[in-house]
Amino acid sequence: MGGQPLNVDIWDNADVWIHRRLKQNGTPWTLDEIKPSGVGEGFDEVAGADWELVGLLNGEAGFPEEVSFDESSYNAWGYGEILKSFRNRKLERKFTALERNAVTSYLESPGDTQQYVIDAKPARVFIAFETRTDDGKVKRRISTVPATVKSGGRTDNEQDMASVEYTASIFPDSQKRRFLKQETVTGITVAPAVAELDLSEVETQQLVVTDTNGTVVTGTATYVSSTPAVATVSGGGLVTPVGVGTTTITATFQGVTDTCVVTVVA
Repeated sequence: MGGQPLNVDIWDNADVWIHRRLKQNGTPWTLDEIKPSGVGEGFDEVAGADWELVGLLNGEAGFPEEVSFDESSYNAWGYGEILKSFRNRKLERKFTALERNAVTSYLESPGDTQQYVIDAKPARVFIAFETRTDDGKVKRRISTVPATVKSGGRTDNEQDMASVEYTASIFPDSQKRRFLKQETVTGITVAPAVAELDLSEVETQQLVVTDTNGTVVTGTATYVSSTPAVATVSGGGLVTPVGVGTTTITATFQGVTDTCVVTVVA
């Protein structure tokens, strides 16, 4: 719903993380092997993974994103343009790093040795963008497959901080997904919202809880029945009738709630 000031976010902090695409044995990593379980798990806390922090960023530059297509126009006699077609979608996201460290040096020139600057193609890495508000809200975008990260060249002078702008080309996976989204949960949905159970047939109802990220959290939510004498609910969200009447099942996940109203008939 529009017109809600609470829907406006000011991102006070941000980080960019990268993960090399190949394991030490030369086989490729997959997103499922390296992704955090959610915003509650830091990139540096993912078991077995080796995410690397880019470092200090230029906040004024932000993460500008550009989407482009190859376009074709179709004209009709006497009408001019009547249709456009779009193909070959391209997605690029930029960031500007202020630090010179091992990670930025790799992204700037991946083929370098300690002694020489060596021509090389842009780095291919998994890349993750994380923004945070001062009230604890987190938003992440993690590339589903390795992106190419191209350096725009370093700026060194006596007046400004040295910086490098990088352009990440984000590619789709086999299901056309470019980013995995991870965000602070702001709400959940319980399905069904209303249920009727027949006591004589001992019907049960399995609830399904989904958070605002689209993740099913049925197994990790907690449940309470307002009237256990009418129906009880298990730790996994299974509602069982006990007596005739109406009760409200409240599911809670990460501090947010939703309900299912259950009516039990004889």
